[in-house]
Amino acid sequence: YNTTATKYLEKYFTNASAITKSIQLKDEKKGIDFFVCMNSGKKIKVDAKFREKGASIWWKNGEEELALEIWSIKPKTYYNFTNLTSKQQLGWTLDDSKETDYILYVFNEADSKNIFIFDFELLKNALQAHGREWIKQYKHVQQRTNAGAYTWVSEVVFVPISVVQNAINPKINNSTYLFKN
Repeated sequence: YNTTATKYLEKYFTNASAITKSIQLKDEKKGIDFFVCMNSGKKIKVDAKFREKGASIWWKNGEEELALEIWSIKPKTYYNFTNLTSKQQLGWTLDDSKETDYILYVFNEADSKNIFIFDFELLKNALQAHGREWIKQYKHVQQRTNAGAYTWVSEVVFVPISVVQNAINPKINNSTYLFKN
């Protein structure tokens, strides 16, 4: 996972002087998996998303789908033992507190050899503008998580890559960088 991500980040950011994997939990909570240090001194923050083998069985027409998280913790679904609490948290795709600059999508090679990278703000804007429509049109799932004494529900919508690209830039349907192996 780290080697694959680093390889593609090196291809995309050709003026990078270093690419490092973050090992800090505080960075992960901010949406940062990798730091890309540019020759100019600028530091770019990348969140890497990896889809496990078998994801393609759900894709319509064989086209890659992006899992866009709407809720990390849906309202009124967070429980400590049996007590409902008011905790809720927007999904990473909509979370303004994330410090992410780019999102790197990597699929298991058995499903797709294509790699996509998106500007985070453009992806967030696309979901904000089209999220309600996408939830009605595409598969979305809620997942219950149990962690010790805590339980909560998260929600994602699976959107075909071409739909996301078109929402980001309708004039140029390939507004993301695509690597093909």
